[in-house]
Amino acid sequence: MKKLVNFILPLMCSSLLAGCGENQKTYTVIWKNYDGSVLEVDSNVTEGSKPEYNKQTPAKEGNEFCNYSFVGWDKELEEVHSDQTYIAKFNADTKPTVTSIDVTLKRNLEFQFVSISSIEGQELKINWGDGAITNSETSHTYQSAGDYTIMVSNLGLVNCEANNTITAISFGTTVTEIDKSAFFDCTKIVSISFTDAITSIGNGAFYRCESLETLELPNNVKTIGGSAFYSCKLIEKLYIPASTELIGTDAFKHCSSLEEIKVDPMNQYYDSRDNCNCLINKAKKSLLLGCRNSFIPNGVEILSCNCFAECSYLESITIPSSVTKIEDKAFYRCTRLKSVEIPESVKYLGYSVFSECAKLESVSILSNQIKAINHECFYRCFKLKEINIPSSVTKIGPVAFCECTSLESIFVPESVTTMDEDVFFGCASLTISCEAKEQPAGWSDSWNSSNRPVKWDQHSN
Repeated sequence: MKKLVNFILPLMCSSLLAGCGENQKTYTVIWKNYDGSVLEVDSNVTEGSKPEYNKQTPAKEGNEFCNYSFVGWDKELEEVHSDQTYIAKFNADTKPTVTSIDVTLKRNLEFQFVSISSIEGQELKINWGDGAITNSETSHTYQSAGDYTIMVSNLGLVNCEANNTITAISFGTTVTEIDKSAFFDCTKIVSISFTDAITSIGNGAFYRCESLETLELPNNVKTIGGSAFYSCKLIEKLYIPASTELIGTDAFKHCSSLEEIKVDPMNQYYDSRDNCNCLINKAKKSLLLGCRNSFIPNGVEILSCNCFAECSYLESITIPSSVTKIEDKAFYRCTRLKSVEIPESVKYLGYSVFSECAKLESVSILSNQIKAINHECFYRCFKLKEINIPSSVTKIGPVAFCECTSLESIFVPESVTTMDEDVFFGCASLTISCEAKEQPAGWSDSWNSSNRPVKWDQHSN
């Protein structure tokens, strides 16, 4: 009897231990990039274990002004005891660039350069306008008693307290060009007075001048560089003169308060036809920029990257039958947009087209020419209840419908031969109907990482 007890007890203990292992809690760990895009989703992470990121090192695209390097996550990695999200962090590494300006700065505050990046082989000198002339290694502080003209020759990118003290700029008649990044990140500038002598505004010249309230471009300006007025969030009106020949990419991106966009009728390269409140490239038939009061005129064929991005007051839009291409992030973060109809003419939808349109409820895709629903196309459209996937679609990209928490049903046609990872992650109310009889070979093993109910061999209504 004793031998039998000695045999049974270890057996019972091992069974109990096995049962405990099966009931151990698991959680989900999400790894995101700086912009909120999902890098990796780890489902069923065992409680008490330490999360581990296994995909490519997160990256942030640099620009003319700086490179970015990944430095880790927004918080220390901790043992898992609940669902967790980690967001990638980056350091900005400034690129030197040459700037030559001669401007009048209106100021009431003490102003001091604290660091000036040197250009190899060049002597940098600054005429401060109050009688002092220094080189780039010397700091100079003064109290302004009026408006001084500060002449800076061959100056590299500046990291200075001036960015928080310059409130107004008045250009002299000798200035014909404003170099790239000349007033980069001068967040306190409220007004700028140009003269008609200015013909060129460089890339990023007034990048993130977030307090700038009005913008009257010079009448003779020919070129406006890329990101020239990026994130000038308070500008309400934009008028493009007849002289303008070239407007760079994202020149007015994230100017989220725009209410009116006009182009001089004599301009040969751009227009705002029919009072549409849009900026249109005539030759390319592409809409470059829209605002809260825009409508898309017939004849436009391309909705360009970011054309309505972060247009937070846009509530409705009609896409005409002339449009054949909707590029990346065209309606990104249009947080009040409620419904969209994509006409039969559209052949291409870019990535993140409707990403983070938090109030978007319905999308009707009439086109049967679209081949792909690209990644993050409807990411975090929390109110989305209705959408159809046309039978022309062969691919659905990663996290295309991630966190569409109001979406209850969706039909995936048999034409979809590629389904990437985490397409429906976080769609807590969703049931998926698939025309295929079983999971196609080209679908990712983690396409349904939230384990939503799936019905195979279904047919559309």
